[in-house]
Amino acid sequence: MSDARVAFEDRRAGIAASLVGLHETLSGDFTQERFALETHTRADSVSLRVGGVPYLTRAEVAARATIDADMATQRFTLSDNELRLNQLVLRLAGTIARAGEDLELDLTFETPGTGFGEILSLVPAMYAQDFAALETSGTMSVSGQVRGTYGTTAFPSFALDAQIDDGTFRYPDLPLAAREIGMDLAVRNPGGHADSTVVRLERFHAAVGGQPIDGSLVVRTPLSDPEYDLRLTGRLILSDLPRTIRLPEVEQLSGLV
Repeated sequence: MSDARVAFEDRRAGIAASLVGLHETLSGDFTQERFALETHTRADSVSLRVGGVPYLTRAEVAARATIDADMATQRFTLSDNELRLNQLVLRLAGTIARAGEDLELDLTFETPGTGFGEILSLVPAMYAQDFAALETSGTMSVSGQVRGTYGTTAFPSFALDAQIDDGTFRYPDLPLAAREIGMDLAVRNPGGHADSTVVRLERFHAAVGGQPIDGSLVVRTPLSDPEYDLRLTGRLILSDLPRTIRLPEVEQLSGLV
């Protein structure tokens, strides 16, 4: 497959995904009932929204995996694999199996790296603005799992945890750095329906231009009746923003938030 475009939408589950510039190669002995399947995948732009929450926005994605394919039982076990989202690298493990018309999923993922810049690359505006020149420090971690049945009347449970500590970033040609960036994020769904997703940003802290900003966020029932609990405290001098972040279409900012 080369330079393909794929769009997927499950309105009942609230899932929408799109892939642009998709390239895929597969190799293996397909004449056997059980064999090692080698796959290499690359996409120039991937977007994913689940339960109204955008998890990916125009991300560059590349994946390589060796899969133990059992065609007799329609069970596929992942090993020796890697998924890259912009600069964030995830290791995947687990199984995918057919269950009638549905899929049985038992997958886990985690980051082998700990650099703050990896997760910062998922911010579309920053990744598009000379990300390679960005100076970063700090640590981060991402982990999660997906377990259960996915199909027309079934939705699996999933969990996502992300943590950032002492993050900083600075563009070499801009005078100010964003410092003290910290975050504790937990996304949970017990299964059954995407509307059961709960997003909890328990801690957010950053200092822009020396001014601290703290916040928290909880999102519930994102499909049927979105409920938000957002709390923010701090000061933001607007003229400090273009001295910290590239804003090519903004001519002037002033004032205090």
